Amino acid sequence: VMIGSPSGLPVKVDAGGSVRTPQQGNYLIATTDSFGGNSGSAVWEANSLDIIGILTAGDTDYVQDGSCRRVN
Repeated sequence: VMIGSPSGLPVKVDAGGSVRTPQQGNYLIATTDSFGGNSGSAVWEANSLDIIGILTAGDTDYVQDGSCRRVN
């Protein structure tokens, strides 16, 4: 579970993420629905509500689609 204010939006709760790649050193790769502005958001384990990480980076947020930008 992650809570943040991505892309200038009001506070958004993402409870649908999961670990995509097992622990690599001291970080996890997950499928959070996050965007620029979510950096620094705590990430909780849904059942225990233990904080398991802090979001620090992600994939490309938007891609060009003709004359429009769409969510990647």
